[in-house]
Amino acid sequence: MVIMRIICTLSWVQNAFEDYLDKCHICGTAGLADASDSSDSWTLAHDNGLAPALDIKDSEGIWVTPDLLIALNEWRKAKGMEPLLFETPAAGWMSSLPFELLGRTTLTTSVADILSWTRMPAELGEEPWSQLDQGRVPEFRAARRDLATLQHDLASAPLDSLVTVNGHIPGIAEEWCVIVHDGDAVASCGYCVHLTPDSHEIATVFDRATFHGEYQQLAEQAASEAARIGGLGDASIIVGFRAQKGRNKEEAQVQIQTRTRSQPDTFIIEADPVWCTTPYPFETDRETRVFLNAIRDSRILRQSDGTFRSADGRAIPEANVYSPDPWMLQRNRRRYLGFN
Repeated sequence: MVIMRIICTLSWVQNAFEDYLDKCHICGTAGLADASDSSDSWTLAHDNGLAPALDIKDSEGIWVTPDLLIALNEWRKAKGMEPLLFETPAAGWMSSLPFELLGRTTLTTSVADILSWTRMPAELGEEPWSQLDQGRVPEFRAARRDLATLQHDLASAPLDSLVTVNGHIPGIAEEWCVIVHDGDAVASCGYCVHLTPDSHEIATVFDRATFHGEYQQLAEQAASEAARIGGLGDASIIVGFRAQKGRNKEEAQVQIQTRTRSQPDTFIIEADPVWCTTPYPFETDRETRVFLNAIRDSRILRQSDGTFRSADGRAIPEANVYSPDPWMLQRNRRRYLGFN
């Protein structure tokens, strides 16, 4: 029996994981045994985030929001306990991808570097997208910004925080989330559609948006290629599609195989840790199971020789061990320090 511990203040996340078990025809809180995917059975445990989660075992799978993980690890270190470790895409990992997968220029650099700029790098355009590379803070959400706005919004940020700046791709119409487990795309779900191409008005899968089913294979192919090039083990990858009129499945397949440098149809938007990925309503039981397996296996244990291994025994480079951005650490580190 494997415990999947949900550490989150949002009750709908806990409900989503309970729905996973129900969807897989599980009675109560145990089950998910499937000889083709895993011999493990699962049970859920929920911590609401109002106090530090206690008695966490190395064998548990953990879904946790990054802000609570930061707070919990600072509390654990203050009590002389080892921090919880998880796998993450390495800082600036998208810079390793070819233009054909990105569809735009991407740059990851420090706040200090950006504050020294006198003009926006030409290849990024006048108003590129920007966000923290390793996390999110409410003061600096992902958005398009010109240089003056970007520098203004980073004025109070730690100078060593890393920011990813991406050129804008016009015509985004649909986005998919792909789950990568052990480097392979194993599950996917439509995430959102833009009500008009390039619009900020979206409808998500939770709004019952409808998606192009033929995009699923293309999204998984692009995510697998990105994971291979970028060295991702367990992660979730957002894949975007440009609006295409009058295209059928065969034309879409030909286009992804023959896309040009200037107009790729399919592109990687970002990758995130799987242990805090939104629990999407995957279509099949198998996808649900492998998502749970990916969350469990994204936990990392430090070995006696100082190296890192995932829960399923993979060697993990130190660059892929989650280390919170200094801005996130600054905002969340003291949350639990008043608890015994």
